[in-house]
Amino acid sequence: MKILVFSDNYVPSRAACAVRMNVVVQALRQRGHTVTVLASDESLREGTTEADEKVLYFHTSPLGDKSLAHRVRNALGSYRASVAMAKRFPPADLVLCTSPPLLLVPAAMRIARRMGAPLVLDVRDIWPEIGFQMGSFSKRSVYGRVFSLIARCAYRQAELVTTVSPSKAEYLRSRLGLASKVELIPNGLDLAFLEQSENPELVRRHNIDLQPTCVYAGNIGLAQGLGTLLDIANERRDVQFLLCGDGAEKARLEARVRQESLSNVKFLGTLGASDVFTLLKHATLSYIPLISSQLQDSVPTKIFEALGCGCPVLLCAEGDAATIVQESGLGIAVPPEDSERILEAFNRMVARRWTTTERSAAAEFIRTRHSRQEPAKRLAETIEDRWGVRVP
Repeated sequence: MKILVFSDNYVPSRAACAVRMNVVVQALRQRGHTVTVLASDESLREGTTEADEKVLYFHTSPLGDKSLAHRVRNALGSYRASVAMAKRFPPADLVLCTSPPLLLVPAAMRIARRMGAPLVLDVRDIWPEIGFQMGSFSKRSVYGRVFSLIARCAYRQAELVTTVSPSKAEYLRSRLGLASKVELIPNGLDLAFLEQSENPELVRRHNIDLQPTCVYAGNIGLAQGLGTLLDIANERRDVQFLLCGDGAEKARLEARVRQESLSNVKFLGTLGASDVFTLLKHATLSYIPLISSQLQDSVPTKIFEALGCGCPVLLCAEGDAATIVQESGLGIAVPPEDSERILEAFNRMVARRWTTTERSAAAEFIRTRHSRQEPAKRLAETIEDRWGVRVP
């Protein structure tokens, strides 16, 4: 089949959609399908990638202020640019779009209709429901009504809907009446991440092996609630806190660090896979938060990378994510709203000496039970079965 994959970000970006879709594209190509990728050029702002004639990047303006209004304006520009760029593609037999952002989905719908191709919608977060849960907007607001309309139209047009967690799959099947369309294709660890080379200079520069070190690696945005981590840093000035990434809340958090003289907190910016791998291999623990216990079906992908490296995880979340951490045996999960329990759990994890056996068992659990490669292969097989494609 000729397949067009539409993703907000793609390699070399390490955004969630980029990592997920890169593995999916590899699985589809390995099975003989011709896959072309359409992604925003924001993907290239984290580095460069080898030229690939089957990957086209449409232009997006830097977002700057990541308020909801600015995100909407940025998405409208991306809509126009992606639809125009797609005209350079030959007709596809299938269009696969991953979401969020939800506002790029109308572009995928239009592209699929123009090509006369079925649409596969990959849902990593269910919008607008996640916006309601985070308190970003209400159901009766303009945003709530518009996003709900877009989602309904997308589910109606999509001939297959995939999603990343059991709770999300159940919600889509039961609450939205999509039982015949929904397939669970879970997230997990891209096994290629474990093939990175360590950066010993990074370890020496931050004395990671010589002092307790807590690492956060990911988006520094509203959904993470990282203010609680700075509360902990204020209490535990004997522990080093390394925050890697960028996002809407970074400037505000940096200002707080300066105001409170938190010299034990360092912002390292956006790091490549090798540096993140190095930090997780040497850190005392990885801190992984969500802002609300209502996000029961959200599973931060950074859980898989941390546990896959044998790094203990302090998870501030409940639901599907907590189940994975508990089953791994290498971490503690607590409700994100309970600051006292979070601090207590943090102190317990810093004091505990996790054995090599415990770390290795957790890493093996993630590699064998939660890799991205097997679900990606299953997605390829699902597409082939549904559209009657025979693979040699």
